[in-house]
Amino acid sequence: MAAWPGTADTGRMAGGDEDGFRSERDFMDALRVLKARSGLSYRDIAARMSRTGPRHAMARSTLASLLAGNSLPRRPGQVAALVEVLAAELDEPGQTRRYMQAWSRLIAARSEAQLPAAPAPALPAPLV
Repeated sequence: MAAWPGTADTGRMAGGDEDGFRSERDFMDALRVLKARSGLSYRDIAARMSRTGPRHAMARSTLASLLAGNSLPRRPGQVAALVEVLAAELDEPGQTRRYMQAWSRLIAARSEAQLPAAPAPALPAPLV
């Protein structure tokens, strides 16, 4: 699947784009598009998230900040709750699984990129 229209090929890269998300920026751009397509305000989304999953409720200002950025949200439950609310409004129930698989892949790629490089193997002492 191609990247969302208007997105640049920048941001943290994550290997493949079988789900349409080549980077964290692509993922966040897609969330913003989903929110725009839903027509829901931040207030509406926050209210629905608190009703459907109180453990993953977010304030509307937090939602606005989250969707304004290009970095992945850290909490998978909040991502799932957000996508569920938006997808329900659009009558697109398959979206949550797609987004969560992509989120997991991108988070794993981020973690791998942050691992320190393995030290070079020690060379044997020269024979004299």
